[in-house]
Amino acid sequence: SADADVVARLLNEEEGAGPDSFRVSRLHACTGDWVEVEGDLMGAFARGWATRTCSNQVTTCP
Repeated sequence: SADADVVARLLNEEEGAGPDSFRVSRLHACTGDWVEVEGDLMGAFARGWATRTCSNQVTTCP
């Protein structure tokens, strides 16, 4: 849910990270608009639920 703890912030201007910096290695589950993903963000492992995902693999969605 939107009340869950944040496991990764996909916008980190100090380190030059954005949503396309997260490399998804596995999708575990989905429900409604939520997807449980596993991957790494600039070398740090992360697993958690994401919303507002984009089906376009070439670019980020608005």
